[in-house]
Amino acid sequence: MKRITILFTCLLLSSFLFAQNNPKIGTEKGVREKLIRIKNALPDIKKNLTRKNEMWTDEYDVKFDMGNGIILFDEDDGEQSLNIRYTTSYFSGTAADFQNYYKTLTATAKEVFGKTYDYDSTNEEKKWSTSFFEKGKDIFKSRIRIYITCSWMFESLGPDIAIEVYSRLKEASKKEEGDEGGY
Repeated sequence: MKRITILFTCLLLSSFLFAQNNPKIGTEKGVREKLIRIKNALPDIKKNLTRKNEMWTDEYDVKFDMGNGIILFDEDDGEQSLNIRYTTSYFSGTAADFQNYYKTLTATAKEVFGKTYDYDSTNEEKKWSTSFFEKGKDIFKSRIRIYITCSWMFESLGPDIAIEVYSRLKEASKKEEGDEGGY
């Protein structure tokens, strides 16, 4: 019984000592610089921002971290994408904290992308979004599209912010020039 009590006490103490608090949403450093890095890498995200995964030969990893820690890269039919997430699994904060950070992120993105991209914002009851697209084109004809969304729809999941970057390479654009629908 004495050993069980000691073991239980050690486990309890270690859980307190090694427990980690998630950082508060909005405390990530270098976000502006990372957005500039993404902008400078466009349109060829794969060539400019990724390296081959050492374990999986057909997979690519982004060379830096942002948001929850891992930026997901995907390539499909000549379109490349990045997906960056900020969730309550990695960051602490209320829905209002996430909404405030969304405002900060979009203001920073407007500074970074504003000279070469137009943007459009919509605010719905439980979701806000801002879309960036090439100047002189609409969202459907733009080869490069950036979406920043903040959602607090499901209380059980908590609020989240997503940054999605899509880049359609020129080769793919030439194939689709005859299409009226764009995407």
